[in-house]
Amino acid sequence: MGRKLGDIADNYVSHLMRETRDRQEIIVVFDGYLGVTTKGHVQRQRNPSATLDRVVTDRTLLDLSAKLFLSNHRNKQGFIDLLAEKIDRKPRLTAVKCTGDANRTVVTTAL
Repeated sequence: MGRKLGDIADNYVSHLMRETRDRQEIIVVFDGYLGVTTKGHVQRQRNPSATLDRVVTDRTLLDLSAKLFLSNHRNKQGFIDLLAEKIDRKPRLTAVKCTGDANRTVVTTAL
């Protein structure tokens, strides 16, 4: 706890760049969490004690557990948006944000 969301996202992107340095192109596909999805009901059941909405920016301080922060679908989508923006700034990396369930997008992107 106590880390900025921008720093957490930067660490993830650095890890991704380091672990995939021998690849020409990496596509990261994210599930969507705002709106009606086939997984939405299950996601809400899994996280019944979601925390309050947070404004997600580079400077937002994570002052609670990641699990609790991400239990709120708006917080999770905000972090995905921040992470995708950072991913898209890097060469070889592309972020794809789905509006709902990413399963179909993963398959069609891989083909």
